[in-house]
Amino acid sequence: MKKGLSFRFGIVCILLGIILLALSPLYFSHLVEFFRVYISDDQVVTSLGVRQIRFLLFAAIVFWVGLGLFFIFNVGSWLLRMLQVKQVAADVKRVFFNDPVSNYPRMGKYFFWISSLIALGIQLAVIIWGEPEWEGTTDKNSSALFAVAVLILLASLVHLRKLGVDQRMRRKIRWGVILATFLFFFLYGEEVNWGQQYFEIKTTSFFKMNFQQENSLHNFFNPLFSYAYAAAGMGIFMVLTYFWFVRQANGWLTKLFVPPVAFLIFFLSMAGTVYTGESDELYEAYLAVFSVLYSLRICWCLKNPNKSLMLQTT
Repeated sequence: MKKGLSFRFGIVCILLGIILLALSPLYFSHLVEFFRVYISDDQVVTSLGVRQIRFLLFAAIVFWVGLGLFFIFNVGSWLLRMLQVKQVAADVKRVFFNDPVSNYPRMGKYFFWISSLIALGIQLAVIIWGEPEWEGTTDKNSSALFAVAVLILLASLVHLRKLGVDQRMRRKIRWGVILATFLFFFLYGEEVNWGQQYFEIKTTSFFKMNFQQENSLHNFFNPLFSYAYAAAGMGIFMVLTYFWFVRQANGWLTKLFVPPVAFLIFFLSMAGTVYTGESDELYEAYLAVFSVLYSLRICWCLKNPNKSLMLQTT
């Protein structure tokens, strides 16, 4: 904040504190009555309660006066210089917003904010409303995201023809996209029990031996889920952290398929869900959202590649 504006704002805060102090004898009784009617459960304010209200009032006065002094002496600018906030902010942008695979400079920034806000939204929704009924429509909708990811990855193969790379490099990219497509398709098939949820297919004799008697392989291992999800959730986060900060991935091709550091908050939130003590379905919902974000990034990078880094790789 500019020095002149900071000084004027500080004066206003101090004047507000002085007004609160000067007029306190006039409105204090009304303040006590407000607490008695709207705050107190038994409609009674004791002598201790009156002292507490008086303390809160003077604390508010001290706050406004202190805030005024803070701005008058422009303490904020001094703290910013001392803590080198601008340098820290520049380092944060360089680490989290930089995604050199694409020539679009803001792509990393967009994926950071989108993935982080989605993770925060999911966590707040679970805190406020609890975990949803996953076996109903919510389960079907979240699993459908895997199908969306598959379609995006298949569409991204169209951009391979326009890449100025040799056949060997193009073949590596194609197989990487195909493997990711197969993985997300397999996860989608498992989530919908290979069509059983939609078409009411009868469970075959082989799959009747699993714990939920559904046409899916993962239901053979239900008792192990609490251990497997915990190991996978934190394990994936630790491996990615290693590639992000310890031994960063080199080359355009590796950076294309390794999730960027922009997903840090998303993966941290995702890893924390396996320790909630509830079901494992929340982790699967995170995984479904990630599949779409991951596929969109690959598609965008193939459409708008960083050609200088890509040619260095080849």
